[in-house]
Amino acid sequence: MRGWDPQPGPRHTSEGTYAEHVKVTSGVALVGGFACGTWTYSGAKVTVSPSDAGYGLEVADAKADVSVWDVAFVAANATAKGESSIAAFVHGASKVLLVRSTLEAGTGKEGEDGAAGTTGAPTSGVTEFRTLGRGLRAHAQSCRRR
Repeated sequence: MRGWDPQPGPRHTSEGTYAEHVKVTSGVALVGGFACGTWTYSGAKVTVSPSDAGYGLEVADAKADVSVWDVAFVAANATAKGESSIAAFVHGASKVLLVRSTLEAGTGKEGEDGAAGTTGAPTSGVTEFRTLGRGLRAHAQSCRRR
């Protein structure tokens, strides 16, 4: 991601909004909230807000600890039928810690229409259930009168 400090150790980033996805596959500390140029801590959250479909943050198969500090992940709204809007997806990771960070999903879209079903006929099991149902209602009414 643009703006991440290239030095070894924790990955620091300068304040601002980044229209991209972050994918983490190994242990790392991602630390936002640093002033651009001076790299002093300002406390302003970094915002990761992709403009296209997909996760703002994905942590995949990271066997070492992952921590994220002062970063807001905002998912784009879905645009196609059946599409989701998910801010973060973590899978196969041993430990993930979010500190002063937020995850904000957008709006998902409805799925495709299902195929037309077939009209069925009632069976004896349904009739028996209806009879049993009436019996239960009668029993419930008699209990209330006590």
